[in-house]
Amino acid sequence: MHISNSPAAFLDYPGDKEYNISMYLSGRGLPCGRVKILCQPAEEIGRGALALLDAGALEDVQYALGYHVMPKDLARSGQIIAQINWTACTLMEGEIRGLAAHGSQPHLGVNAIDVGAAIVNGVNALHTNPLLGGNVKTTRFMGGAGSLNAICDKVNIGFDLRSTSNAEMLALRQRVMELIENTAKVYGAEASCHIVGTCPAAEADPSLLAVTRDTIVGVLGREALIPSVSITVGEDFNFFKEQRPQLKTASLGIGCDLTPCLHDPEMTFDHGALAGAIEVLAALTVRILQDKP
Repeated sequence: MHISNSPAAFLDYPGDKEYNISMYLSGRGLPCGRVKILCQPAEEIGRGALALLDAGALEDVQYALGYHVMPKDLARSGQIIAQINWTACTLMEGEIRGLAAHGSQPHLGVNAIDVGAAIVNGVNALHTNPLLGGNVKTTRFMGGAGSLNAICDKVNIGFDLRSTSNAEMLALRQRVMELIENTAKVYGAEASCHIVGTCPAAEADPSLLAVTRDTIVGVLGREALIPSVSITVGEDFNFFKEQRPQLKTASLGIGCDLTPCLHDPEMTFDHGALAGAIEVLAALTVRILQDKP
């Protein structure tokens, strides 16, 4: 079994044993089995989970639990989300290569800005199943840094892709790549595109989810349970399940009155809420070791 987390301070909160999961478990003992506690690195750039997998940290693991503090609008202090349904995301960037020319003779060149504008319009016209939430946004468009009387021959462009479905994400990536390359050809330009980063969507395990919900209610009461929350954020914890399909995983959310939002330099949260979250995590760990859901 493995316990992972996004905020590393959670599993080993400085100066307070109450918030230390390793001390909590060791003080109460385990009925059987073995537990690994890993503070996942490089989570924000989508490489931490893959690094742990490459290092063999999960080779002998059957269950993986993840925790993440959540904004106040999704969970209040004292509440626990039993399953965060993270969204699949892909970041792509491309380069459009046209042909430079003098502004007085545009017919002798291929304006990479025109090509890029056509690509942006094409991407905006891509439609997916609205029930799966697939979407593409242009998030970078850079070109034409030279003289104003010159036809631009190079544009760098970037995209953010999202979907609740891993299968749809694969199809969406392919559609964007084909659109970029084919649109460039129509204008007599060339274009290439590659993936910069990606995270798969969450795939909940029904049996583990049922045990997780039951444990939250048993430890903190029914009012503390939020059965699940779907959000448009990606999380690389989901690589564990993608790369090790036999794993049973649960990604829980900690309600701690976090404001104003994640990643804000002025972010604050209720540290006291971590104590209840630790109790849930410890009880869930013991339950999994005993019942093997």
